[in-house]
Amino acid sequence: MDVLVRRVRQGAAEVFTLELTELGFSMLGVETLPPRVFGALLRSCFDDTGPTSEERARIERGEKKQRPASPGGDAKSEVT
Repeated sequence: MDVLVRRVRQGAAEVFTLELTELGFSMLGVETLPPRVFGALLRSCFDDTGPTSEERARIERGEKKQRPASPGGDAKSEVT
């Protein structure tokens, strides 16, 4: 898995996943697959630490948080 991490301010970062595999895996056209795959990926990130109860509730709901537009770009959704 390729991951980009950018520090946005003290104590806060943005994390982006780019590629899960280089072996030809594709989720194109399978609408049910991305939530399952990325949900499992996100849960695995918390295996050793665990989210707070508020974060757990947002993860289970699949809730997305809107973040402000970056310079030269538009607002993006992220699961946080």
